Amino acid sequence: MDRESLQVARGSDLYTQLLRYIREQTESVGRGELIDITDTVDVARWLIDDYHRSTQLLETAMGFYDPTDFVVSHAANVAIYALKMATDMGLSESEVEETVLAGILHDIGFSRVPIFGMDEKALLGFEENPGQALTDEDYRLVNLHPVYGHDAIASNGSRSKRVAEILLQHHEKADGSGYPNGLRESEQHIQARIISIIDTWEALIHPRPLRDALVPPKGIEAIKNQAGGVYSSEMLKELINSFSLYPVGHFIRLGDGSIGKVIETRTDNPCRPVVELLFDQKGMRIDPPIQVDLRKNNLIRITECLPRFRTN
Repeated sequence: MDRESLQVARGSDLYTQLLRYIREQTESVGRGELIDITDTVDVARWLIDDYHRSTQLLETAMGFYDPTDFVVSHAANVAIYALKMATDMGLSESEVEETVLAGILHDIGFSRVPIFGMDEKALLGFEENPGQALTDEDYRLVNLHPVYGHDAIASNGSRSKRVAEILLQHHEKADGSGYPNGLRESEQHIQARIISIIDTWEALIHPRPLRDALVPPKGIEAIKNQAGGVYSSEMLKELINSFSLYPVGHFIRLGDGSIGKVIETRTDNPCRPVVELLFDQKGMRIDPPIQVDLRKNNLIRITECLPRFRTN
């Protein structure tokens, strides 16, 4: 990784460098190497700094999906979303940083399971019929990817140990039904709880080889159906407060037929974002765009969240 170029990158350029960094670390684990999180701390801090400068990272993450490398792009998106959620929840600076560290590295263990090395044809077969694409032994290895990630973090002090524990817990669930250790929510690091629910939400709102993306309200609804068991109502509330039903970067249609882009959400009223109107009710571009704070315009209603991806 070119650390100098990563350090000076901003927004979408930083996102591209982040993808490269995650790919390099994941491939290193596949070769049996250990990860020293010192470099990852630098990456996390650059992400945090950029996040506080603008919404560009969030918008890039919302709009990016690479069907040929979705393990890596998924990890990048999870890190960015987890950064926002941890910040909005009021976690300490150290806890936010650890959340981002774990988000960046949470799936590095996948390089040691069969799905990571599948070519496009094999991956489509896995998505269509996992039962035939993977053996029982393959499934066992898939469920061990948090263990592989945990074991790949070099033991260089208490912070490395804590990040490794967060990686180990990121597929645990509130009711103890997760893996690898069946921990209940009270036994999990708060950072792991954040990554767990973000991990699911990110996968729902981006496409997969044989599934279109859900728009965010439907993604929230899918998680809501699992609340009280897989996810606690507290964590669902925090997810909605942080991203709202209409996250930054998504396009929405208003009651009069006009279309705008969400440019800001607030935790005190997550369903009434600030919108930049781009097209009027006749489909004509508004130039320059008009900014509208829906909290202050109660008569304006949102009728639809528009899909970001077209896969057919």
